Amino acid sequence: MRRSVEIPIDAPDVDAAAAMLRSTGPVPGAGLRTRVRPDGRVRARVVGGGSGPPVLVGRLAGGPHGVVLSGTVREARTERLTTAGFAGLTGLMALVTGALLLAGEFANPGIYVCAAGAAAFAVITLRLRRARRLAFPVEADELEEELRAVAGS
Repeated sequence: MRRSVEIPIDAPDVDAAAAMLRSTGPVPGAGLRTRVRPDGRVRARVVGGGSGPPVLVGRLAGGPHGVVLSGTVREARTERLTTAGFAGLTGLMALVTGALLLAGEFANPGIYVCAAGAAAFAVITLRLRRARRLAFPVEADELEEELRAVAGS
């Protein structure tokens, strides 16, 4: 999941905006963490909430109306990989179940173990996807609000 954002920064130029964002720094425990590179690239996230908070990847740019932080808020890589891992386990277990059935191994207890595993991993995958769909908008809004508070907009 992704969402584009544009946040006006209350600063006279890109260097001042970068300094403003850098001043948020890592706060022990929870809060906004930003990393601003010399070329104006920005990474920001709010820590302390869910297991894998969304990340803003963007760039500071000066324009006719002042400095703007433009970027994309996207899911954390760990969230995507966890769900993909469970989906892969579901497919693997289903594949082994099918192979055992095609081989005529109806008395093999592996069929039942793999079939039950495939069903369990499928349920876990569906619940993780649903949780991601529900949590992402809320966490992305929280990140954007934190950035707007720092930016003075």
